[in-house]
Amino acid sequence: MKKVFICMLALVMIFTATNSVAAKNDVGSLYSKADSWYYDSATEGVLIVKDNKVEYVNDIKEGINFLGLQRNFTGQLKFVSFIPAALPKQMANPNSLVSVAGLKELIGQPNVVVVDCSEKMKDVIPGAIWIDRTKLYGELDGSFRNIESKEVTEQILGEYGIGNDTTVIFYDDYDNLYSTFFLWQLRAYGHNDVRILNGGTKAWLAAGEPVVNEAAVPGPAVTYTASDNVAAIRADLQDVLNATNNPEYTLVDFRPKEDFDEGHIPGAIHFNYLDDLLNEDGTFKTVEEYEELLKNKNVPQDTKIIVYCWGGVWASGMYYVFVDYLGWPEQVQNYNGGWWNYTWAEYPPIAVK
Repeated sequence: MKKVFICMLALVMIFTATNSVAAKNDVGSLYSKADSWYYDSATEGVLIVKDNKVEYVNDIKEGINFLGLQRNFTGQLKFVSFIPAALPKQMANPNSLVSVAGLKELIGQPNVVVVDCSEKMKDVIPGAIWIDRTKLYGELDGSFRNIESKEVTEQILGEYGIGNDTTVIFYDDYDNLYSTFFLWQLRAYGHNDVRILNGGTKAWLAAGEPVVNEAAVPGPAVTYTASDNVAAIRADLQDVLNATNNPEYTLVDFRPKEDFDEGHIPGAIHFNYLDDLLNEDGTFKTVEEYEELLKNKNVPQDTKIIVYCWGGVWASGMYYVFVDYLGWPEQVQNYNGGWWNYTWAEYPPIAVK
């Protein structure tokens, strides 16, 4: 107990210190920006939590050294019994999801472009540009939400100052479904550093952050050169017809329940639109909740997944969960033509409930 008390006292002293020490590595940076940290008396280690990402440093001396990084540290000193199995699981690609606090740090940074893809230029985050999202839509039989061509995408991104190495952060006021759609679209053309603001406009406003009604002026135009990854993450009508009642595939219908009951692709599993995807505040759920959802829906992990909705937007949210939360990038495609494109075909098989 004496040893624990000494460690606790040392941590509290560092916690209130006015002198800061230089960061030596990423662990130090993590300490300085942590949402909360916990001292584990059982192992004399420190558990750090930042944006739902958990780090464990099994060296109390390292913790003491780095906790002085921030003069007015806002973390919480708590004692825990460290049980690795009890820790929340990290999403497979945590860098793709940005919190309000994280976005505030990134706005204005070199080579970072924040894009509001809401329908109207309203309640814009200061420093964000606004792109009319219809510019990124192409035409497809029965659906206008096909992704644009490689050439048009290159032109639009370049005009808005987005280069191949630009960090692009999307958000919107529609439960981030357009943000996930454009994240998916940019990945289709090989742009990997695409992120979204967790909770979108709603989260920014809930945090009491300011908004404006005029978006920022885009940076100077650049040349963007897209690659072609479309076939890997996008399913077309023929892909869907081949997948119907095929045991190697799982079709996921991400429309409202009443739409699914009126007609759906044979063999598709229904997910309950936004209730299955997001929390009430518009933020994403936990990895454990998504794993439990897939378990309850009997979605096998050893099949190829095709998600669809009416026109690819809602389904892109489920694509994001499969890929960035659960880590299934090699087996998930978005049928962005969706139900509109499917029923445009001549006599497609349709199941009703």
